[in-house]
Amino acid sequence: MKNLQMYCISMEPNHYNFIKELDYIPVGLGEKKFSNDWIKDTTGENISNKNKNYGEYTFHYWFWKNIFPKIEDNHWLGFCSYRELWG
Repeated sequence: MKNLQMYCISMEPNHYNFIKELDYIPVGLGEKKFSNDWIKDTTGENISNKNKNYGEYTFHYWFWKNIFPKIEDNHWLGFCSYRELWG
């Protein structure tokens, strides 16, 4: 499906290669240091300071405020968490 973007949320920077091998977009959350190859919810309009209370929902908020308005109608989006599928 060529109009699909799959975002994989992780709290571990060492998951990067596995996520990229799946052709997913890596999303780094939490206090660890993620390289610039990761999408992080600390830019733009965000609530990343609430990550300890809301977990991955801080990324969904960030996505809604910063990316979603730019998505075309014929575009499919997917989200997964590394820990829930492969951890």
